[in-house]
Amino acid sequence: MKRNQKRTLSKVLAYIFQISLSLIFVLPLVWMIVSSLKPEADLFKDMSSIATFFVSNPSLDNYKEMLSRSLVLKSTLNSMIYIVLILLIGIPVNALCGYALARLRFPGKNLILSAIIALYIVPFETVVLPLYLVSNTLKITNTFFALFLPFIGNCFNIFLFRQFFMSLPKELEEAASIDGCGVLGTFVKVVLPNTKPVIATATV
Repeated sequence: MKRNQKRTLSKVLAYIFQISLSLIFVLPLVWMIVSSLKPEADLFKDMSSIATFFVSNPSLDNYKEMLSRSLVLKSTLNSMIYIVLILLIGIPVNALCGYALARLRFPGKNLILSAIIALYIVPFETVVLPLYLVSNTLKITNTFFALFLPFIGNCFNIFLFRQFFMSLPKELEEAASIDGCGVLGTFVKVVLPNTKPVIATATV
């Protein structure tokens, strides 16, 4: 009986600890959302009480003012456009690179793979200047192209695709080759339809 009581007590304490920990992370988010719906006067009036987590007179004036005083909608649209472009161009490019490293034989393949793995662990801050120099050489600085062209190639995605293609049975590609498909045709008609999980992962 005592053992069951100890188990129950330990579970209760564990739940209390987990709930308390979750509240530490959730309450600031709740406060931020609630505060955004309050007039400025109510925001400072309720700051020192539990009322700070409740809305008595909800208002969307703060959101209207934000939209009128900033370019948040234009910035969001620009971000969505260049992210979509990176996905639409980058996923096929990275998939082709991964397929070449997984299936094709050419001089320096292992060296290229090693370089990709090495670049994957390099912090982004160290390649910002080289990316700028490349963009400046291509004369695309201060243009829309500079937002997505340098980011099409992604070392992690290339390696991810390569590892996935290595796990695919070669018999599928050999069958396509017997039917007269070339390398690109095999990739498009046979390999890509079987890569939906890794495409979803790379997209996310």
